[in-house]
Amino acid sequence: MQEPTTAMAPAKIRQPQAYAASSLERALSILEAFTEERPVLTLSEVVQLTGLNKTTAFRLLAVLCRRGFVSRRQGTGQYTAGVRAVAFAGAYHRQFSLLDVVRPVIASIRDQVNETIILGLRHGYYRIDVEYSRCSHQLQAVVTLGVEKPLHVGAGGRALLSSLSAPELADYFACVERRPLSKTTLVEQHDIEEALVQIRRQGFAESFGEANTGLAGIAAPINDPRVQPAAALIASIPMQRLSPELRERVTAAFLHGVQEIRRRL
Repeated sequence: MQEPTTAMAPAKIRQPQAYAASSLERALSILEAFTEERPVLTLSEVVQLTGLNKTTAFRLLAVLCRRGFVSRRQGTGQYTAGVRAVAFAGAYHRQFSLLDVVRPVIASIRDQVNETIILGLRHGYYRIDVEYSRCSHQLQAVVTLGVEKPLHVGAGGRALLSSLSAPELADYFACVERRPLSKTTLVEQHDIEEALVQIRRQGFAESFGEANTGLAGIAAPINDPRVQPAAALIASIPMQRLSPELRERVTAAFLHGVQEIRRRL
């Protein structure tokens, strides 16, 4: 079963070859400045490490942030490697500490409940799935990594949306067109805000057929200041297999799993 995905096609801009190559080399020099020893950098540190002038470095960082290869921490002026770097770089996957911590946890949860368990990260106003552990059932969701999905749709998106501050949430409602993907998709601001209150209170989110009419979702945000960008554990379950007993087992496993991830960080 395939969950509908939403992707934004980048604009195609034709540039002279020499200029494009020069800009690419400068952007790559910024990405190369981030290492295991230097996972967080300020603009001044990027300038010092790359030799770029401040204006050029700031402009290229803005482009890299917009495309998801670099992430800017709100209110700190610090930059880290972004979600796209995780989604597209297998070598980076092996070095990404959150993934190293989460992989055995989602595998353990998968073994407990035998449902497909996913790690989703927030990239701006979108959710991007970067890792998953597949169940053994013949009937199961098809997970596509690295695809942008709006935060207001489904349990996984809203679990991540619950991590936004009040000003960030106001920006989301002002900037994002909330189109329904099915009859059960929450699109009204009041309904979404009520769902977020419940998520924060109980520690997990639920959805039923919002992106795919045949799938239910259960998700738990990993609320920890050390986890950047915001992350969530997500279960994608065929609705015909979801029972009250399975729901209880998944939510209990998620709440315990979140605590285990925090302990391992």
